[in-house]
Amino acid sequence: METEDFPSNWRSVAIVTTVLIVIAIAANSAAHAGGGNPDRLRIYLSAMAAEWGGVYYIRHVARSRGSSLGALIGGVWSLGSVVRDILIAAGFWVVVRIVLFGTQMLVHPTTAVTNNLLPQTPLESIVWVALAITAGTCEELMFRGFLQRQLLTLTRSAVLAITAQAALFGLTHLYQGWRPVVSITIYGLLAGVLAHWRRNLRPGIIAHAWQDVAAGLLRLKWL
Repeated sequence: METEDFPSNWRSVAIVTTVLIVIAIAANSAAHAGGGNPDRLRIYLSAMAAEWGGVYYIRHVARSRGSSLGALIGGVWSLGSVVRDILIAAGFWVVVRIVLFGTQMLVHPTTAVTNNLLPQTPLESIVWVALAITAGTCEELMFRGFLQRQLLTLTRSAVLAITAQAALFGLTHLYQGWRPVVSITIYGLLAGVLAHWRRNLRPGIIAHAWQDVAAGLLRLKWL
């Protein structure tokens, strides 16, 4: 992604990384509370609040440097470019499913914690969709947008920037168990490559949100 319109420094990287780690620790506590019957609605709403809080901080950093979240998302906003990114997101999702299917055959990432967090009722499913859209938007902004972009500017290495954000992306999901982290880290790598190639976050946001929606709703027990 282009970097010249979003000034970078290691202090911002350290602060955002710390914020993400704190969010991950809170998610771990929430995910393991209640044993096999966690308060899913509370977890969903808390996760959304935490993620939008992280984006709010990034917005503050951007504005303090004369930039904006729009510049961080990047890309030209026109009908043609948006339609193109939607089509790219669809193709990317297919590629992701193929790659992750192979990964899942090797590591079997589904865990009891993961299953317990999936929606079980119509109300939980509605809130899950909101959570999926939040995750797709906020996590792409924080990881593929802010962190990857900052690290690319500071290190001048796309490989290092993409790998580092993907590793942190995986580790912040460690509350699900180490097996899911493998798949999540691979997803982070693929999404990082996509963002770097397209020079904007739109395809990644769309694909990420759809991936999370499908992960929850395609396993519903109440349908």
